[in-house]
Amino acid sequence: MRKKLLLCALGMALFITGCGDKKDGTTGASSDTQAVSTTTAEETVKGATESWGVYEEILVPEGMKLTGGTTIDKEDKNAVWVQKSNDAMSYFLFEVSNEEQCKKDVEATKEYNKDSNPKDVTIKTGDYEWTGVAYKYDGYSGPMDISQMYAKVGNTVINVRIGGFAYDSDLSKSILASLKVKVIADEETTSEAATTTEAAGGVQIDESLENASDETTTEAATGEETTTEAGSNAGASDPTYGKSNADATGYVTLEVLQETYKWKQSAGAGLTYEEFRDHFGCDGAIWNEIWKEDHHGYKWRTEDGDFFHVSFTVKEDGSEIYSSCTYSDAVRE
Repeated sequence: MRKKLLLCALGMALFITGCGDKKDGTTGASSDTQAVSTTTAEETVKGATESWGVYEEILVPEGMKLTGGTTIDKEDKNAVWVQKSNDAMSYFLFEVSNEEQCKKDVEATKEYNKDSNPKDVTIKTGDYEWTGVAYKYDGYSGPMDISQMYAKVGNTVINVRIGGFAYDSDLSKSILASLKVKVIADEETTSEAATTTEAAGGVQIDESLENASDETTTEAATGEETTTEAGSNAGASDPTYGKSNADATGYVTLEVLQETYKWKQSAGAGLTYEEFRDHFGCDGAIWNEIWKEDHHGYKWRTEDGDFFHVSFTVKEDGSEIYSSCTYSDAVRE
């Protein structure tokens, strides 16, 4: 079972504790409380109705954009993003799922973020009742709203992860109420939804930390980010796997994680993916929950559940510069 994660990320997406842009929204509450809201779509939210894959209709408010697929499979017709045009960390990610998986994801999100006082929430908007969890992620630039919910839309269970917007804001309610999904055959609705998002600020990132240890810590890069000379870290990277590859698992020993942590603590700013890879001794597995075109993440871990996850900012020359990391307590012992 996944364990608790404390995340402090620099400019990050997807549901744990981290850092990111400040947004107004929900207030903290104990995990045994429940908030219920009933509403209809707000006419004051202006935008256009768009479609992608199984999503026949979805409201895309002004100043936001629709992106189909996942970070790994951009052609996935069962997933769609609605995010701010100028802020990829303020987003809605909808995915086809099933009720059992969604419930597991919600519980994992609450467990990972118990220090952020997550609360059970239910919101009725339009024809749908969304159930899940919401909490405040206390990032370096202020609190950020994170939530994960699911609902039956037609005959299909849809999981939504929201970063940067309160689950019960007018904008959230309007987007949730606008959703129309085509009828999907039963065998098509069994895809597993990503659990937590490691979104910028509490990063909903619960899903990526399966088998994590009880305590985790996240650090953001300190000081101004710098790029190293072209040739040392620049170069073409696979559009799907970034600097890594399809066969990478990221499995190493705890000693390797601990030594890399010690190195990072004294290495300074501007660290590259290649430098981390060389210290870990292998390529990292893709950190799918936070993966964006301009922000990549990789996972190194042990068979026993300890981990060291690192995110990088992708520069124009293709280099990837250290942005933040999160690791289990044993890594710094």
